[in-house]
Amino acid sequence: MILNNEIRDIKMKIYDKTRHPYLDRFVQKPEVDEEKIMVLLSMFKHSNRHGNLSDYVAAIMIMQMAMDMHDTVGVRPSETSTHRPRQLTVLAGDYYSSQYYAMLADIGDFALIRRIAEAVRQLNEHKTVLIRGDWQWSRFLDHLKFIETGLLLHVSDHLGLTGWSPLITPYFTRKRLVREREAILNGQTTPFLEPLFSDRPDKRDPFLEKAAVWIKELESEVKSVLKKMTPIKEWFVDNLLVKLENSLSSRKKLVEEG
Repeated sequence: MILNNEIRDIKMKIYDKTRHPYLDRFVQKPEVDEEKIMVLLSMFKHSNRHGNLSDYVAAIMIMQMAMDMHDTVGVRPSETSTHRPRQLTVLAGDYYSSQYYAMLADIGDFALIRRIAEAVRQLNEHKTVLIRGDWQWSRFLDHLKFIETGLLLHVSDHLGLTGWSPLITPYFTRKRLVREREAILNGQTTPFLEPLFSDRPDKRDPFLEKAAVWIKELESEVKSVLKKMTPIKEWFVDNLLVKLENSLSSRKKLVEEG
């Protein structure tokens, strides 16, 4: 079982390892996804092959933060951006990456370092395809799935837990789609979608329509998978199901009130 204090302690370790007296004055840290911490910690506990679990999970989440930080830079400077903040953001992402490598190197798990390096390479390939615009809507969701969950999937495969991917992929892809769609509906543009739609604004409305359909399909997939995962019916599985149900209830209430 995972306790809330374990997640809290891992978050504190993440913030401690990414603390920098200069960069922290100018660069906002990406949000740390507690649910990804929950899943990573559950996988490492379930594999029962590693010590220093909090160090493993913190290191992987720091690499996720590094990639998220680099995503906020965007492909091209906006009219309101300046060179210095962009440069500091890139430096912060590089600093996070160095902290990740240092933590896993101290543990001595070079096999996992190589595996995550391959995951990052593939993630960047998927991002490049989307940014170039060389995609059709039928492939967009596949690219987004890997971008959002590729790191977790490589870790699960490294741990011999490929059976967890049917939960990881739809759950976190749905969560990302909800966040991206709500941002557009609120008149905002996320760093991830900005380069996709900046030169192709005609794709915004189709994205909103297709995202709504994908979200419903992924919701059904997640609920179905969660109910079948009796071999790993742990606290985090029940917790994710509760979070999903709460999310659906909140969204339904907003629609009814609107």
